[in-house]
This record gives sequence, C-alpha cells and structure tokens, in this order.
Amino acid sequence: MFDGGYQAARHLIKNGHEHIAYMGNSKDLSTWRFEGYQKALRDYGMEENKRLAFPNLNTEVEVFQVMDKMMAEEVPPTGIVVANSFPIVPLLKYLNAHNIVIPKELDMRIQQEIQKSRKRQTKKAGGSHSFKRMIHAMEAAAATVCVFFTLALNTSQVFAAEAAQLPVIGGLARVLTFRSYETEKDDIEVSVEIPTIEMIAEDTGLKVDEINQEILDCCNQYADEAMQRAEEYRTAFLETGGTLEEWANHKIKITVGYEIKQQNNDYLSFVVRGTENWTNAYNESRFYNLSLGTGEMVTLKDMLGSDYIELVNESIREQIAERRQEGEVFFTPEEGGFTGISKETKFYINEKNRPVIIFEKYEIAPGSSGEIEFEITGGV
Repeated sequence: MFDGGYQAARHLIKNGHEHIAYMGNSKDLSTWRFEGYQKALRDYGMEENKRLAFPNLNTEVEVFQVMDKMMAEEVPPTGIVVANSFPIVPLLKYLNAHNIVIPKELDMRIQQEIQKSRKRQTKKAGGSHSFKRMIHAMEAAAATVCVFFTLALNTSQVFAAEAAQLPVIGGLARVLTFRSYETEKDDIEVSVEIPTIEMIAEDTGLKVDEINQEILDCCNQYADEAMQRAEEYRTAFLETGGTLEEWANHKIKITVGYEIKQQNNDYLSFVVRGTENWTNAYNESRFYNLSLGTGEMVTLKDMLGSDYIELVNESIREQIAERRQEGEVFFTPEEGGFTGISKETKFYINEKNRPVIIFEKYEIAPGSSGEIEFEITGGV
C-alpha cells in the first residue's frame, strides 16, 4: 500500500508539478501512503514542504481550513495526493466553491465513478434509510472510488491528457505496485517490482489478502533463490580461472516483475514473472485470472465450457497448421511439440475477454520463437 502514495506523487512530478500537497486520514493505511509520498519527493530531488502535508485530517472543517492555508501560500500547490476516501468529498466541495477548475478529462472520470457508486448504493439502500443517510452513503461510496486518486489544480494540457490514463478500473479493483527496488551485489543486478491487488468496491467476493500474500511470498522467494544461484555461479566461475573483470562483463541480472493483461468490470488478469538473464532453466511465470463477478479464480472450463480441452486442442492444432504455412517453426509431437493441453495449462485473459493459451520458450517451438500464444474463441 506504500506504493500507492509513491505512484500518485510520481505521476504529478513527471507531469511537471513541483508543489505537491498531501491529504490523508489517520485511519486505514494512510501512514504507509504518506511515507510513499515522502519517498517519491526524495527520489526526485524535491524537498518536502511541511506546510503542504496533512496526513491526519479527520473532519470536513479541517479539510476546508488546510485548503485555505495552502491556497494562501506564496506558491500554492498545483497538485494534491489524496491518500484515502475521507478527504475526497470535502475537497471537491472546496474546489467547486472556490472555482478551482479540475481538468475536464479528470472531472469526467470522477463524475463517471460517482454515478456508478450511486447506482450501486441505491440498490443496497433499504426503505428505512432517510434521504440524508442515503446521500451520505452515496458520498462515502463515491469517495472510496477515488482512493489513491491524484487531483491537479491547474489546467495544463499535459496533465489533462495524462489524467484520462489514471488507473481507476471499473470502480471494482486494480493492480498496483506494492514494492519495487533495485540493488546490486558482486556485479549481480536485482530488479524487483511486486504487484498487489487493490480493491475499490468491497462486494466483489475477492479474497485479495490471501492472493496478495501468495504473490509477495513467491516474488521474495524467487528473488532470494535466484540470488543464491547467481552467487554459486560466480563462485564456480572464479574458482575455475575467471577474473572479476570477466565476471562483471557477464552483466548478470535477476528480474521479478509483472504485466497486466486485462482489468475491467469482468476480469482481472495479470502475470508475475521471474527471470535470470544467464539461464532459462529457472524462469517462472504465474498467471492470475480472477472474476470480479464471482470473486473466484477463473478456469478455462469456466470460460469455454465442459468440453474446453477438445475445443482448445482443435483450435491450437488449426492455428499451428496455419502458422506453419506462413513459415513459423514448431516441433512435431515426436520432437516434443504440442500434443494437447491439461488442467494446468497456463493462460491469460486478453482485452477481448478471451483466453490466450501460453507455451513457454522451447516448450513447443525453438527458443528463438520465445513464448508462443494462441487466442481461443468459442465456448460458453
């Protein structure tokens, strides 16, 4: 959760903002997010202005008061990192009352999410709720959608264009970087970026804590074991006559990272990878495909029906035949090539909400082909 504050501040910094404020509430994980905000400023050589940092706001009046203070500064902030849900609604009230313009693209994004939240809240509200209580609940739900949102207080075209790309994913869930670091020891570079699933809506059924812990453990374990393998390689290299200069020229690197394949109102699909650039033997890829409707991991059977194995096998064989005619090389079954999928076959969900079957390097084709993918159509 540290990285949410870091990413929000970095987003503003990269878009030219030099005076960035922070608003948070003492509840939830705001403390971690504040530390992320502070680290981003340090990493980019910016000095934290204590007069623009307010991590313990607890009332609407306090939000109004600190906004008055900040806007009275000789150089007021041009952007605000809002760490959690509470400050959003009073902040928007203040901006509106003082005619401070939010870039059009960002305002449109906020209003769309508020409307979605109101619709969800209306369905949940019972007949015994008073009108005021319902409005209050709607405001709270709308604010939750804006967690980690970055607000700009100017109308620069650069920020306006970037604002439309901020990762508010269907008001339900999104993938963020939980922790990232780079280090080097004995001319062995290590680059790690660990993802986490951040929930925006609370009613999806996803057990994100368990999944996030699994991802964290797997990433840390891979990085540790890869470092041990690299150290053993280095020892063997030097003991067999290699020099330190020759070792440095190997440019050994361990990388742990992730790639988002799809995130919308239906699915969250991403892959976590670990690679070692001197060998393919230990490279690992773990695919996570989650349904935001059921809160469960999605299987090929869920997407394609009970006959999914036959359907996928037929589709892959047809695609291999077509690609061979175009000059692509695949191993024959006798050479260890494709013979059929299993329940453990890896896949992700693409932007068309279709499963894409993945075969690792050397699995069904020469290594020069890299990973092989097959999009599957049909099914339920």
